[in-house]
Amino acid sequence: LRGIGRWFGLGRVVGLSLLALFIALRLWDPGPLEALRLKIFDTYQLITPRTVTSNAVVVVDIDEKSLKELGQWPWPRTVVAELVDRISQARPAAIAFDVLFSEPDRLSPARFATAVRSLDADVKAKLAAMPDNEEAMVAAFKRARVVVGHVGHFDKLDEGESKSQPRTPIGAMGGDPKPFLFSYPGALRNLPQIEAAAAGRGLLTIRPDSDGIIRRVPAVMIAGGLMTPALSIELLRVASNASQLLLKRDEAGIKSI
Repeated sequence: LRGIGRWFGLGRVVGLSLLALFIALRLWDPGPLEALRLKIFDTYQLITPRTVTSNAVVVVDIDEKSLKELGQWPWPRTVVAELVDRISQARPAAIAFDVLFSEPDRLSPARFATAVRSLDADVKAKLAAMPDNEEAMVAAFKRARVVVGHVGHFDKLDEGESKSQPRTPIGAMGGDPKPFLFSYPGALRNLPQIEAAAAGRGLLTIRPDSDGIIRRVPAVMIAGGLMTPALSIELLRVASNASQLLLKRDEAGIKSI
């Protein structure tokens, strides 16, 4: 043993001991270490911020000014249809909504007639005969190239309905990528007719760091048992007329998309 110690050297023993300590510390990853790592990352961004070189993406914001002019959200789907048509006049490559349309429009004429009990029978009959607001938005979506959003859910929802919905084809090279992806048992989606009218579907789900700051967005996740791209990735796919996504992985994880 003494011979091995003399041959191996005190320096190697100290070095391997420190290496083992640092590996154990990284695997444990206590809160203070994570906070230090995040602050160092933020400092790097401040020292060398990213240079914005393109204005290819335009945000149409539903802000306080919009709410003051058009009323509280959610707006009637007819207003959303007009919004899509107005944006389409500028010939965008694609339009993405980071909101869900998972429930029927309560301001559709027939539903409004049911909700307002003081209306007489004649008025109710006329309202019931009018087109549904969803029809206007579905028609506008079909005229444009619209990407709708999904949200990952921690409760398992109707799997049969999930698998019958339209989806983005995602291929894989180098092995199964699913072990490296964030996964949610269920997914909140839009109404079926809206899903069918959309050109693409992407996840809105994000995962902030421990301090509540969003520094990264997963590009592909699993929701309701299906691999689904983030809204931004799906917007790029639709805008570039790509028919599917391809995930490449190696031993370390997802290599490229």
